[in-house]
Amino acid sequence: VVRASDGVAISNDLLTSGLAVQSAVAPNTACAEYFSELEQQAKEHKLGLWSQPQLWQTDVNGLSKKSQGFKLVVGSVSSMKQHKKYTELTIDNKLKLRVRKSLAETLPLKQLAGKTIAVRGWMSNYKSQLRLRLHHPVNLTIVSNN
Repeated sequence: VVRASDGVAISNDLLTSGLAVQSAVAPNTACAEYFSELEQQAKEHKLGLWSQPQLWQTDVNGLSKKSQGFKLVVGSVSSMKQHKKYTELTIDNKLKLRVRKSLAETLPLKQLAGKTIAVRGWMSNYKSQLRLRLHHPVNLTIVSNN
């Protein structure tokens, strides 16, 4: 959505004010890096949502088996398993993060073992297992190297 008065995209204002979070979902990723940079600026200045991220950012261990919807979760990579069509990272033995093969080949996933990461996306529950799919590299950040 673009304001008619000045041609500025509303998403830009929301992200730079910290009133929104970016989430890149393929195939709509043309602006992913740009939106990620805008969000990072708000995060650095502790604006909006980023003034108290602990209120809405979730530790993986704080999730219940019924957790669903858009989440920004933080946890440590406890294991990794290669499948034919995807790579699956297990976060704190509770959340399965799936990365499709084409995306996994572009990321240094093996370097994430034991590291604390933040990942965002739409969580689902399948056969009592929490799952989240990684759609774009900007949806995953390394929080600490542990």
